[in-house]
Amino acid sequence: MITAKLAKKPYLEISKSLYDEIAKTGKKTIKISIHPNGQNGRVAKKRRPSLKKQMEFAEKTLGIWADDPKIEQAFKELDERWQQWRDETLS
Repeated sequence: MITAKLAKKPYLEISKSLYDEIAKTGKKTIKISIHPNGQNGRVAKKRRPSLKKQMEFAEKTLGIWADDPKIEQAFKELDERWQQWRDETLS
């Protein structure tokens, strides 16, 4: 692995010894892979559930109000009103 730093755009600055090593190959072009933060191309993926799974979970649990029948009725009413509003505005 080599280290290069940004020089004036669009150039990378490399050491003289590295340049000499590349020149020894006799090739006019080389392929360069850029790995941010020295992570060798491994980008950490955020482990976040999909929106669909989040909504399914929220629907099952109703959050902290899971055992409150009044809250469940309020959510149902809100959902019905939301659907009615969507139907009226989109038609």
